[in-house]
Amino acid sequence: MSNDQEKSIQQLVVEDIQERERYGIKHHGRAVYLDTPNDPDEGDPLRQAYHEAMDLLIYLRWQIERDEVRNQRLVKTISDEKQRLQSMVRGDYDWDME
Repeated sequence: MSNDQEKSIQQLVVEDIQERERYGIKHHGRAVYLDTPNDPDEGDPLRQAYHEAMDLLIYLRWQIERDEVRNQRLVKTISDEKQRLQSMVRGDYDWDME
């Protein structure tokens, strides 16, 4: 459900593109046009896009690995808590450990 104050995802993307254009003009002196020369370090637009796609894959994998570690820690915490509660129910919990 959305409200009138909330921006759509499309609006957010448009704002991101506009900000990227401002950044490009500030750092490279102009926006990208058909006659914009190739970057001497990055090459033509296709190669630049390929490098950006590889960066995206790296960022995605990085976050996946972070999530996996976080999930493993959460599962361990839940498992430890389950064992603690089961021990309490059985009556063999060591209350002196708290």
